[in-house]
Amino acid sequence: MRKGVFVAVLLLAIPILIKAQEIYTNDKFIYGISTGINSSTFHHPGYKFSSGAMLSAGAFQQIKIGSILSFKTSQFYAPKRSAMLEPFNKVTNYYFDYMAMSQVMLFDGFALQAGLIYSSYISNKIRKADGTLINKPSYAPNSELNLITGVEIRLQKRVNLELNYQIPLRDKNTSSFQLTLNYILNREVNPEKSKKRIVRERSAEQIQELKGGTLLVRLKTAENTIAALEQAGHTEEAAERQAFRQKKNKEIMTAFRENYDFSKIAFFYSSESVKVKERQFEGIFLNDQMQYDPSITIDTAGAIFIGEFDVIEPDTAKYKSYKYFDTNKKRMETAYYGTPSNYSFTSLVIRDHNFIQLRDPFPYFTSASHERSYESPEVKWTFAGSVDRLNKRLHRYYSRASR
Repeated sequence: MRKGVFVAVLLLAIPILIKAQEIYTNDKFIYGISTGINSSTFHHPGYKFSSGAMLSAGAFQQIKIGSILSFKTSQFYAPKRSAMLEPFNKVTNYYFDYMAMSQVMLFDGFALQAGLIYSSYISNKIRKADGTLINKPSYAPNSELNLITGVEIRLQKRVNLELNYQIPLRDKNTSSFQLTLNYILNREVNPEKSKKRIVRERSAEQIQELKGGTLLVRLKTAENTIAALEQAGHTEEAAERQAFRQKKNKEIMTAFRENYDFSKIAFFYSSESVKVKERQFEGIFLNDQMQYDPSITIDTAGAIFIGEFDVIEPDTAKYKSYKYFDTNKKRMETAYYGTPSNYSFTSLVIRDHNFIQLRDPFPYFTSASHERSYESPEVKWTFAGSVDRLNKRLHRYYSRASR
């Protein structure tokens, strides 16, 4: 008996010893109901028994305490039957089984488990070959403590199959093979996150990163257009285009200086985009006179985001589709609704450090504000309004994401 208990304790301890170097967390807890079949064989001096099968039902609880280690307990109402060969009596003992097992995940969906099972005797029923019931003491101990070992296999997200074998610790104890189906009630094991949830969580991370990082504002130079005009001999138009571009860049810089306080900012010309992408930040940032200033540096340990007035790209996350039968073409077609793929407009846009546009629910853009003057019907973009609105949206989203 002592030797058997020692073996059982060792079996329970092995998984813990394997994972002892890890920090355990109790953030994975599942519970559910179980049903199964016990194929049992009683053992008693002077009598021989054949195995018999009975249905069982119960509940289980399981907590994950490591990347591959779990601890599971189960409680079963577990009738166990075995037939005597001579005289031919069918003996049915009624128990409550209590199991405690350590479980090691060998690979996804397949786990090895081992532990102890305690069977508490309730009552018994002995039926003779002619069908009459007799009152005799049970041919099995009133209570038993045995080893149990087996495997658990994932069949579906919420359904697992267990195959266990009960190993007797004493000669008179019962041996039993158990086949059990476990149905998880609260959630599936290792639930996969939906794409929507992944995007939402990433957006919450990005707003935190931007708050502690730097927004690099890209100012366009239109250098290719200006160079083409100069090569074509249109020097006056090239100079006008360059002056116009500088004036707009100055307005953008002023708009950010006066209306943006969500994070640190710095400014660079679009001609330095490759250096920014490659994180070569030396000497590329601009002072308030729109000149290169090597003394301006940024915190490269923090996150880097890009802001600019540009044509917004469609957010494919907003697209939805449905199938319909086109009576003219006589075939199934796909219809889309939401933002069409060719729809774009000028906005103040935020991109990540790779110049990839962010996406909802991050407030990654505001449409450019505009106003018309009575003196001129020309539409004038007001950069300050766009920057102010984006700044407020970032603050609101940060407040929600920080709760």
